[in-house]
Amino acid sequence: MGKYSTSAEWADIVPIPQNDGGPNPLAAIAYTEEYSEAMSYLRAVMADNEKSERALELTEHIISMNPAHYTVWLYRANTLFDLQKQNQSNLEEDILEELKWLDDISLKHLKNYQI
Repeated sequence: MGKYSTSAEWADIVPIPQNDGGPNPLAAIAYTEEYSEAMSYLRAVMADNEKSERALELTEHIISMNPAHYTVWLYRANTLFDLQKQNQSNLEEDILEELKWLDDISLKHLKNYQI
């Protein structure tokens, strides 16, 4: 059992697993269970076009495991802006908080070109 599958907060989401091309893929990537689970939930969130605080938390978790995942960065940025448009957050505060978080990430991953 993983972090998301056992969480009541994520009970309404049906994860979409990675499709590597059938039961015997030619070159499947050996992701960790934690990363595979988080990405399965992100695929489901993205398929529903959910823009929420929990989606931001999910992207943060995935970025902590794979800071070079461009799609996750883009979805995170779009979620931040959409939340502001929905009046669910204060853009200036969110951007300052995001920049602080980005500063920490960028110092840990100096060759991350997605930032």
